[in-house]
Amino acid sequence: MRPIKLTVEGFTSFRSRQVIDFNELDLFAITGATGAGKSSLLDAITYAIYEKVPRLNVRDHGKELVSLGADNLKVEFQFAVRKQEYSVIRSWRYRRKNPEKKCLLYRLQNGTWEPCSLKVEEIVGMDFDTFTRVILLPQGHFDEFLKGNSVKRRIILRELAGFEIFEEMRKKASEREKEAKNSRQIIEASLNDLDPPTEDEIVQKREALIRLEQERIPQLQRQEKVAQTQLNSEDKLLELVNKLAETQKKLSVLVQNESQILTLTHRLEQAQKTDKIKDKWALVNQARTEYQKAQDAIKLAENKLSQAQKQFENTKLELREQLGKRLGVLEIQRREAERQYQEAEYLLTLTI
Repeated sequence: MRPIKLTVEGFTSFRSRQVIDFNELDLFAITGATGAGKSSLLDAITYAIYEKVPRLNVRDHGKELVSLGADNLKVEFQFAVRKQEYSVIRSWRYRRKNPEKKCLLYRLQNGTWEPCSLKVEEIVGMDFDTFTRVILLPQGHFDEFLKGNSVKRRIILRELAGFEIFEEMRKKASEREKEAKNSRQIIEASLNDLDPPTEDEIVQKREALIRLEQERIPQLQRQEKVAQTQLNSEDKLLELVNKLAETQKKLSVLVQNESQILTLTHRLEQAQKTDKIKDKWALVNQARTEYQKAQDAIKLAENKLSQAQKQFENTKLELREQLGKRLGVLEIQRREAERQYQEAEYLLTLTI
C-alpha cells in the first residue's frame, strides 16, 4: 500500500481541515514539537482504514478522536494498491443517543471515482492487528525498541510480529521433552531390573526349538491327519443318523394318517369302478335322448292328427289306417326305448 493524500478535519489536534500530499514523497520523516499531531497523522490513516487506532481501548473511537469542542470528525485517505487507486472517507457526527457514522469507499476508474463494494481490509490485505504490527509501530514501542537491551528488543519484535504462538510452542515442546526423558529413565530403570538370559541359555533354547520343529511338529501333523480321518467318518455317521431320524419321522406321520390313507384308497377304488360304467352310462343317456325324441314325435303326430281330422273329413278312414300303422311303429319304438331305459336304470342301481 502506498499513501497518496490524507485529509483530516476535526481529528484530535487538527480542528480545521488539513491536507497532506504524499505524491512527491518517497522517504520522509514527520517531525515537530510534542503534541503537534505527529502520531495523529498515523492514527488518522489507521482510523480511515479500520475505524479504530491502536492506542485507544474503547468501543467508540470517534468520540475520543474528535477535536475538543467539535461535533464532527472526517478523515479522507487516498492510497494505491497494486497500481490501483482507492479513496476511503470516514466521518463521525455527535448525537446524544447514537453517534452517526459513515464510511464511503471509491475506486478510480478511467479518471472517475466510482463506488467500490469491497471492504478496505480486503483491499489492504491485512487485518488491524497485522497492520499495526507490520506497517505502523504503535507509539511507545519504537522508543523501547531503540533504547532497550537485546532481550527487550526480542520481546518487542515477537509481540509486534505475532510470534507469541511460537514461544508457546517452544515451551510446550520443552515440557514434552522433559516428559519423554522421564519416561525413558523409568523404562531404562525397569530394563535394568530385569534378569536377561545368558548366551548359553539362548543357545539351549534355540536348540530345543529346532528339535521341536524336527520331531514334535511332524508327529503333531500325523496326529492331525488321523484326527481328520476320524472326524470325516464321524461326519458320515452323523449324516446317516440324521437321515434315519428323518425317515422315522416320515413313517410316524404315515402311521398317524393311516385312516385317511384307507379312505383315499376306497375312494380311488370307487373312482375306478365308476370309470368302468362310463360307457354304459353313455348308453343310458342316449336311450333317454331317443325316448325324449319319441315323445316329441308322438306329440307332433297327435297335433298333425287333430289338424287332419278337421281338414279332411272325407279321408278319415284312410288317415286312421295310416295313423294306426304309424302309431304301431311308434309304439314299438317307445316300448323298445322304455326297455332300454329300464335296463340302464337297473345297471345303474347295481353300480351304486
